[in-house]
Amino acid sequence: MIQYFKSWSKKEKAAKGILTESEARELHQKGKIYCAAYSSANSYLEVMPNCVMVCFLDINKKPELNYIFSRSDEGPLFLEQVFIKRFEKTDDATYVEHYIFKKDGSLFITKVDYISKMRDEGEGMVNISSNYDHFPDFGQYEHLLIRDRGVPKSKF
Repeated sequence: MIQYFKSWSKKEKAAKGILTESEARELHQKGKIYCAAYSSANSYLEVMPNCVMVCFLDINKKPELNYIFSRSDEGPLFLEQVFIKRFEKTDDATYVEHYIFKKDGSLFITKVDYISKMRDEGEGMVNISSNYDHFPDFGQYEHLLIRDRGVPKSKF
């Protein structure tokens, strides 16, 4: 079941501003921002005119995996950024991996361990053919709710 709302509060770990399906559909048609939540997948999407952010939550409603898709004009979505986060007994991430993909196949990776104060960075070239997807029709978001998108494992 999909629930619609105006935004997601990371601080409160909850939806803000519940919308009816009709209200959300109107925002979608007008190219305005809204969110769609899937309780069964413990995830939500923030849908914007030229971007879709997909957030998978851990059991404590903290964002453990984020995909940021962007698009130019009316073209396809492109998976541009990935955030993988780990949390310990705090609301602040203790470990973050950040992947930035470019359409030419270049990849930039940053890993930060906030406990050990270690930071690693790397870059390389990857096949980005699976980074493309289509912009969702209203209510049709399942194709974006794929957890394992084959994000390459860094070698550092």
